[in-house]
Amino acid sequence: MFVQVQRIKAKNKRNTGRYHSKEFYLLTGKLVCDVCGKRMIGNLRFSGRSKTRLATYRCNTHRAMCNNKELNKDYLDAYIAVLIGERLKPKNLRKAVSKVNQQVQKFNSSYDKYHTDVLQQYNEVQDSLANITKAIEKGIFTDDLLQRAERLENEKTKLE
Repeated sequence: MFVQVQRIKAKNKRNTGRYHSKEFYLLTGKLVCDVCGKRMIGNLRFSGRSKTRLATYRCNTHRAMCNNKELNKDYLDAYIAVLIGERLKPKNLRKAVSKVNQQVQKFNSSYDKYHTDVLQQYNEVQDSLANITKAIEKGIFTDDLLQRAERLENEKTKLE
């Protein structure tokens, strides 16, 4: 579990703004500045007398080292959506959807198998603990029995 969390944290390290932004930036982390090579980030500001909303993508080193101009988010996102729509014709879209569905079914079946295995192990640990409790109630109490109960409790918490 710890290793999985560390992988997720490393993956999200460069895209932290995505989770705190008030605006959804489709291309955050995907655009690269052609002047300095750094990633472009989303920027929201209100400009002019009427304080109109202006959402743009700009270089992460804006005005510090790079003189690249900002790109209008709305126009760029619409352009990318058109390009994706052209690439995913109905024939290609059906193939893509079927591949995604196959992956989902594969994941669900492996998850179901894993879940049933863990549930079976959990039930076995519960039964063993119940048997140990019955033995203690009958007056059978040894150090081995106590150590076994502790191991089973640890295994139970891990399985939970």
